Amino acid sequence: MICSIPEIPDLMAAAGLPRLTPARIRQIAKDDDAFPETIWERGRVRLWLWAEVECFFRERKLTPGARTDLHERRQGDDAKK
Repeated sequence: MICSIPEIPDLMAAAGLPRLTPARIRQIAKDDDAFPETIWERGRVRLWLWAEVECFFRERKLTPGARTDLHERRQGDDAKK
């Protein structure tokens, strides 16, 4: 099945996954290199295969409360040494 970002929250809920907002899904799609590639794009419309998106969210490792800003800073500190 093919899906777009506005459809993904309902599909996630139906699949028993925690529901995310479309804005959060857009952010993850933009920032996470592991997010599946689009299968079609035209203008602002992007489409994905639902099976790949579902697999991504099922295998995604969550670290609630983790300070990713500190992690990035530590990597930068290592580069200075």
